[in-house]
Amino acid sequence: MKIDQSLNLVSTVERDGFPLYVYVTPFPYEVIEQYYGILGQTFSRFYQDIGQIGSPRVAGMMLREAARAATPEGFTGTTVMDEIHRLARVVVFLDGRWQQLPLGQALDKGIIDKEEWRDVEGEVCFSIVSCAMQKRNLIPSLVGKVLAMYGAQLTSLNVTAFLASLPTSKTEETPEATTEEADEQTQSQPVSGVVHIPS
Repeated sequence: MKIDQSLNLVSTVERDGFPLYVYVTPFPYEVIEQYYGILGQTFSRFYQDIGQIGSPRVAGMMLREAARAATPEGFTGTTVMDEIHRLARVVVFLDGRWQQLPLGQALDKGIIDKEEWRDVEGEVCFSIVSCAMQKRNLIPSLVGKVLAMYGAQLTSLNVTAFLASLPTSKTEETPEATTEEADEQTQSQPVSGVVHIPS
């Protein structure tokens, strides 16, 4: 697969009716620069302590543990978990249309509850940490395949285009792309669709 765009994570929270999605972009460079020690330590533990296959279930716990250890007592500033809550988006079908809002706001308003968030938090943190530490061309093979085992997907669509691709009735289907189709789309179009990583 030709990679010439950022691959973003889409984790699905199954519900009656329309599902809810958590959409996550990789950390920008300045955020990685600020938290590289915490991210690097957590990334190393994926392989040394838990193993790559199991890490997406506990990556959130591991990242919080590393953040607590690196945070001085009494610190009241922004943490790496705050950055995830700020940058991740919740995509939800409300009032007859798909809408998106920051994860932190969605949690505060009860649009996604704590149990639903805990179910996908590990996938989100695994993606954030791995994308921060891996070269971009290695992400589909080293990150995407593992996340696909948990039902998550990588997409090159930005969040606005992702919303536009979603069905607005239960009789419609969300457009998906195979790897070969994604290659062709990447070569001929500026934006490709959802990419399922082959096993």
